[in-house]
Amino acid sequence: MARQRSGSCCVASFRPVGPAGLTVTRICGPESRPYDRAAIQGPGALPRFVETSGKFARLMRMSEQTVAVAGERRRVFLDGVRAGTPLLPSILPFGLMAGVAAREAGLDAFASLGMSLVIFAGASQLATAQLLADGAVPLVIVATALIINLRLAMYSASISPYFSGLPSRWKWPLAYLLTDQAYAVCIGRFLYQPDRPNPHWFYLGVALPVWMLWVIATLIGIGLGSTVPPEWHLGFAVPLIFLALLVPAVHDRPTLAAALCGGGVAMLAHDLPLNLGLIGGALAGIAAGIGLELAGGGRA
Repeated sequence: MARQRSGSCCVASFRPVGPAGLTVTRICGPESRPYDRAAIQGPGALPRFVETSGKFARLMRMSEQTVAVAGERRRVFLDGVRAGTPLLPSILPFGLMAGVAAREAGLDAFASLGMSLVIFAGASQLATAQLLADGAVPLVIVATALIINLRLAMYSASISPYFSGLPSRWKWPLAYLLTDQAYAVCIGRFLYQPDRPNPHWFYLGVALPVWMLWVIATLIGIGLGSTVPPEWHLGFAVPLIFLALLVPAVHDRPTLAAALCGGGVAMLAHDLPLNLGLIGGALAGIAAGIGLELAGGGRA
């Protein structure tokens, strides 16, 4: 007597070969062929085979789901790459100057690359290189870099709820890759499309190319810095880059007050020991901006 079982991926036909066994003559397809000439012998042969076929069908469904999930993640990642691509050209000259500035400060190639990999923050790297060239003590250099990077803590607090369900093996790399560009692109999508799946893959698509281009640009800058004659003094470009970052950021009275007060204090305190003038200027600028904002002078 023949029995058939059909599922999502298997069809099997059985015929008896004796009082205690079955032979499979058709499996997983319409073609009729022996199943490796094997006889499923012994009591309970049919239930065991049906159970095995069901497990195989479940594995196939799981494989299909895995492929679908991987495809969705890839699509979201590429969406992030496309969204962040327009910002990439602005990174190249900044990274070049960071590499050149590190070499101008007297760092060798490995130390210059290490600074780029560890700090991975353009403004902080340029300030660090400038302070190294001026002979500042390490404590002042570290404090300056931390103050400049305080904005990243605010970015992190703003964007972290969208990654709250991720394990630590995801959160740590995502935190390392946080930049102005990645935050600016991602926060708009997350705020206005909060239900879109896989936000971390979109963020990775934006942030990873930024990191890769930054490292490449820094390497090129390190190479250029080792070939540029010292008498060219390319370090003068560092304050020019900071000016280029500053001007677009001044858009209302608090930011104008912060820029003027911070710059003024830094200039007046330039001769303080341990290069503390820069830290003093940064703190004075923050205080001035916050004070005017609290006083209600937020519009230009």
